[in-house]
Amino acid sequence: AFFTALLYGIVILAGGSGIAGAVQALLYKGMSGKVYMHISTIAGFLAYGIFIGYFPDFSKSGGNIKLKEAQSQPGFIKTLFEYIMAPLLLALTVVLLIWSGKVIITGMDVSFIRLSSIATGYALLGLWLHIMLTHNKSGIAKFYRRAYPLAALVILLFEARTLLLQIDRWGIKTPEYTFALIWIMSISAVVLLISMKDRSQVIIAAIICALAVFSVLPLLGYHDLTAANQINRLEKMLTTQGILQNGKIKPAAQEPEKDMKEKITDAVNYLANMENPRLPSWFDNHLNDSSVFRNKLGFEQTWPDLRPESAPGRHMGIHLSLPTDVVDISGYRWAANIQDWGDRPTVIIEGEKGAYEIHWNTSSSGGIPTIKIELDGRTIIDQDMNSYFDKITAKYPPGKAQPAQVPIEDMTLSMENDEIRVLLLFNNVSINVDTAGGNMDYWLSLQMLYMSEKE
Repeated sequence: AFFTALLYGIVILAGGSGIAGAVQALLYKGMSGKVYMHISTIAGFLAYGIFIGYFPDFSKSGGNIKLKEAQSQPGFIKTLFEYIMAPLLLALTVVLLIWSGKVIITGMDVSFIRLSSIATGYALLGLWLHIMLTHNKSGIAKFYRRAYPLAALVILLFEARTLLLQIDRWGIKTPEYTFALIWIMSISAVVLLISMKDRSQVIIAAIICALAVFSVLPLLGYHDLTAANQINRLEKMLTTQGILQNGKIKPAAQEPEKDMKEKITDAVNYLANMENPRLPSWFDNHLNDSSVFRNKLGFEQTWPDLRPESAPGRHMGIHLSLPTDVVDISGYRWAANIQDWGDRPTVIIEGEKGAYEIHWNTSSSGGIPTIKIELDGRTIIDQDMNSYFDKITAKYPPGKAQPAQVPIEDMTLSMENDEIRVLLLFNNVSINVDTAGGNMDYWLSLQMLYMSEKE
């Protein structure tokens, strides 16, 4: 009972979180991280209910009927496929269909890495589940077998648009190559399922084997083909800009447009970081070094703006430290050294109006630190650091040169209401950006909190 319920609970949690992640990535980026907490709670309750439901009858007269049934015909895998995984895949299908409609109406862009990971998981898991439910006679299994191929066909056609746009802008690299093979396999499989139904499964397996062999062939495999594509692409760009002449590189006489600089930077770094590529003689193996790049090509490495849909895949960051300077704290009464203990009060201040409990939480959902202050159990300040991070990223864009010293006001955040005034002084601020997935990681070290009561 325990392990059956544990398996169901893990699948429900993973599937529900995956659907929420798809909604956040494709439809609503402002979705609260609390959604994942609710999904975890629901998955836990469902798993507990399944655990109780699988208990045998412990009464002496019961004869352990449930136990005998479970031993003679264990059907938990069938139940897992039919009543848990099929509804989850159908829910993900609805999300992707809504995304497809949104693309038609608004022409929205989305991070290729995020979309490809979601679409790949959907295509492979959906196809596998379709095969697993081939002989299932239940209503939901029959509906899934009819609905999945048709919905997947529509979704795959719209994913092809994103793939073509990605290749047109950044060329063929390993993620694009891999996704293209999976797309070919998926579109072939759903067409065969629609036309031949169950008889297509052997052909689908043969297609998968053929594409697996194709991906490692000389010249056409994922390594050789991507390297050749990026080399040809880089040669054309450098030639059109007058940087590559007669098989030799010389600095650009005129700095290229920003979009061209981004594409050249992306291709250079991809080739320089490949393992054993067949590079032309003019390509310097140290060209990905910023100083070598500048000296050879005549301009700085340039990366796209901080927008997941425009980024080729790279880590960028902001790292600021508290300068040696003076902070005016004349308007504050208390200085509190704060430690991160989550929901437990880190500091308690006895004021004229009552006891103030101060919570500084750096492990909140989404990774954004929060400050919460309660007066005699009543919350008077509850604020996250989103606005502060927005101010910092606007002033110091990731990927751009950062000053050695920053003004002291950039390392402080003030807030107040009718009852108190608060000043936060930060020691270190770090924001790391994975432009491939559009993810951001935050680190904020609080040096001191200053507070005073209002009369």
